[in-house]
Amino acid sequence: MGMGIETPKVVTDEPEGPMVEASDVSSRVQARGPGVSTLRDLLDDRRVLVLGFGVSGQAALELVGDVARPAALAVADEGDPASWDPDRRSRWNALAADGIETYAQPADPAFVDAWDCLIVSPGFRPWHPWLERARTHGKTVLPEFELGYLAAPPGIWIGITGTNGKTTTTRWVSQVLMEAGLPTVVGGNIGEPVSRLVRSAQPGSYYVIELSSFQLYGLRVFRPDVAVLLNVDQDHLDWHGSVADYVAAKLRLFQHQRPDDWAVINGDERHLWEAYRSLPSRLLSFGLSGRWYPGAGVQDDWLMLWWGRAYPIGPVRLLRTPWPFMVANLLAVVLTGVALRLTLPQIRASLGRLTAPPHRLEWVARIRDVDFYDDSKATNVHAVRWALASMTRPVVLIAGGQAKGQDLRPLRSLLAEKARAVVLIGEDRASIRTAWADVGVPLVDAGDMEEAVRVAFRMARPGDAVLLSPACASFDMFQGYAHRGDVFRKTVLDLKRVLEESTE
Repeated sequence: MGMGIETPKVVTDEPEGPMVEASDVSSRVQARGPGVSTLRDLLDDRRVLVLGFGVSGQAALELVGDVARPAALAVADEGDPASWDPDRRSRWNALAADGIETYAQPADPAFVDAWDCLIVSPGFRPWHPWLERARTHGKTVLPEFELGYLAAPPGIWIGITGTNGKTTTTRWVSQVLMEAGLPTVVGGNIGEPVSRLVRSAQPGSYYVIELSSFQLYGLRVFRPDVAVLLNVDQDHLDWHGSVADYVAAKLRLFQHQRPDDWAVINGDERHLWEAYRSLPSRLLSFGLSGRWYPGAGVQDDWLMLWWGRAYPIGPVRLLRTPWPFMVANLLAVVLTGVALRLTLPQIRASLGRLTAPPHRLEWVARIRDVDFYDDSKATNVHAVRWALASMTRPVVLIAGGQAKGQDLRPLRSLLAEKARAVVLIGEDRASIRTAWADVGVPLVDAGDMEEAVRVAFRMARPGDAVLLSPACASFDMFQGYAHRGDVFRKTVLDLKRVLEESTE
């Protein structure tokens, strides 16, 4: 991994080496990895238990029934079926007719003793008593997404993870591939579970998979042709238990790669350089702070590829929302395309059409010269750091919710620099107040989002921004971060309407 490399002479032809065309897909598909034979070794004539009856668990049950011949099949869920929606409850009740055993809210973890292989839905903590018991007794434990991986038709696999930017980058990579005419399926932590999406995939597909740390924690066999790690900062410590375990889960994405695979990594994250140097695959680095070789960065407001020589990709302004963290995501997309042997014209052709997902530093409205931004997707410290750093005006921050065990103190210096005030909402606002008590800006509580917006607007001055960037999960008050953002947007637009009507 290079640092401070002199910029080669800029040229406009393509990097050396073959590039893939849409008609060349079949010739690039390698022999299937471990594949269905390995899956049948794991499942055939064995007693298989699926943990979780959500979307992923249901997809896993369907796929096991299609591709394997288990001696017995069962599903366990911590929830009470009586409290589920009618469709889910009906599906649960119908399982017995298919010979599938069910365990609803089993009190004794010993029920797993009767099963040989456990397929785990995302969200089960590593120390969950069912999993601890299974591992103690030597059971095979397989994440749901790897079940899909093993059963999939042969193709090219792109695994994407990071503390932030996973969804944006996954969507952008899939858009670039589809616009290049390549058969692409996308899912994982967004959209369809892998166990479901592979059932309709064709040989030669490009599988673009977003993977969370929950999914990666239990990884056993997954080998992506291109593995993308966007960034790593503390998150989900209530689930992983420590920063070290969380980072280790992210790095598992690379553990089965081989020397002819690619790792796309963030060169700006110096704390991971030692880990990156030991990766088995070929490295491509991106970042905003240097000229990464081989890799991608920014020079004089141009996106650049350094690959022996310097290749201009396009101006930064091609990106409709050129916040710094979005530019970093875009550089990762460029390198993923290069690793997949797309041509630079193929990559360039899509850049101007890539847009940020909703609720990610999304402008909502301007009210009396105060701009309102919805960054509800910022559920951790790392995301809020990027949001605050992107702001060029004083900010009234709305934050709070479920802090997930994070240490929020690292945001204090940015708050002191950027914030005019902070409005706190949600379950953990008292602990957040303690963490930010010495920042030197007003910290005001609000009981709900409507009150938070009104208070923030009163505290803002003309030219300021009101920023919803909570640093927390949303489930204490909302159905999810999208619901939280929608409520924020509605409240802001209602306030704008009321104020405009009062001046008529």
